[in-house]
Amino acid sequence: MQKVFSSTGGLEQFPELGRKPPEFKKSRYLEIIVSLCRIFYRIEGDKVYILYVMRSERELRKYLLDVRKKS
Repeated sequence: MQKVFSSTGGLEQFPELGRKPPEFKKSRYLEIIVSLCRIFYRIEGDKVYILYVMRSERELRKYLLDVRKKS
């Protein structure tokens, strides 16, 4: 897990390093993939906000739908 979080340090200098998640091409969110994890973030001004870290094999849309059902 340390490798995952240490890799986010590069976002400070290169916030556009990530890509648009394939599930959300029109969103303002970006992702980087480190080891088996997807790290979702957004850029706001000169700040980068890490929003969510998930295992890459999980299906994002299914996960989000499951979370909404539980709410």
